[in-house]
Amino acid sequence: MKNLFTLILILLSTHLFSQEVSVLYLNSAWNSRNAYQDIDKLKGVKILKADYDQQPPSIRQAVRSVPAIVVFKNGRPVATWQADISMKLNVKVEDVQAVIDNAKAPARRASTN
Repeated sequence: MKNLFTLILILLSTHLFSQEVSVLYLNSAWNSRNAYQDIDKLKGVKILKADYDQQPPSIRQAVRSVPAIVVFKNGRPVATWQADISMKLNVKVEDVQAVIDNAKAPARRASTN
């Protein structure tokens, strides 16, 4: 799975990662009826939508199922959701938004008492 994220990072434009937190949404035309309808409800984050069929073979082989959502922070994946056997992505938009909000929160420093 690490290889998938590495390939995606290399192949996608650096513009995607110019923001601290971003989201990659990956689906395919043949699975459009199972598209994740709540992706545009996410707030405060850049969303890149990519077509599975347009990806190079190495990425198509690495993706287990579509649709998929990957949340990145500083170019590194922090959370991933993929479709189940029904080819539907079963995740609440609130759960994805919570990960985004948490990733955007400033890092806390450990106290030295």
